[in-house]
Amino acid sequence: MVDLGGNMGGIFSFYLWGSPFFWLTIPFPESWLPFMMPFLMALKYGTASAAACAWIRTQTKTDLAAVLGAFLYAFSGFQACNIVFQHFHDATAFFPLYLLAFDRFVQGR
Repeated sequence: MVDLGGNMGGIFSFYLWGSPFFWLTIPFPESWLPFMMPFLMALKYGTASAAACAWIRTQTKTDLAAVLGAFLYAFSGFQACNIVFQHFHDATAFFPLYLLAFDRFVQGR
């Protein structure tokens, strides 16, 4: 049991097992995890920026607009308010990829 009333599978599947960033921590000892968190957060922000830039580039005419939009997306207020909930950043990192895939599906590519 992980906490009161929860089982390991249910708790970990919500917070960890579905996150590709969590799986990057598996090869390292547990004592390293607090020191890895800043790098994982930077990786999540970088993934969010790159994914947002890829999608916004399909919606705008200039690359500068795509880069600016990507930074505004990755460093939005949602990210700042939820800095203590690391699992929320996974959704922000991959949501633009869902938008990109949906656009391509609708356009028939």
